[in-house]
Amino acid sequence: LISEELEKAVACACNETDAEVHDFHVGPVFPVTPNQPGYHLYLIEFRKPPKELDRFSMIVDRTLCELNEDYDAHRKGDLTMLKPEIQRVKEGGFEKWMMHRKGGELSVQHKVPRMDNSGELTSRIRNWLIENNLIENTGNQSQ
Repeated sequence: LISEELEKAVACACNETDAEVHDFHVGPVFPVTPNQPGYHLYLIEFRKPPKELDRFSMIVDRTLCELNEDYDAHRKGDLTMLKPEIQRVKEGGFEKWMMHRKGGELSVQHKVPRMDNSGELTSRIRNWLIENNLIENTGNQSQ
């Protein structure tokens, strides 16, 4: 996946669900057991959340399948990759994380990284948000 495809997929989901996104980050969650597929975790801070988060996720997934043949191939039958998981970040959560990350300083040049290919940054952001009660749902489809 490339950033442009992610942006288009999130924008499409917003359009179809009447949602508005303030900021988001996405990265892989790799399987903990060999026969279990991984998935992409989206951490999203909404200005206006969708009524149905599952529908939002479905639209992101469908759009990425349309935009990227490799993604589509991995999603076939949930064999090598499960559907995306979306966790809602509470209002101001990303700003607080960035301030923490930058030692209390924040400028307009600081932006939430959109993508993480290794999964390490995604895990650190998610864990920090959870520890600071800034994430609304912490379900994990790999459990």
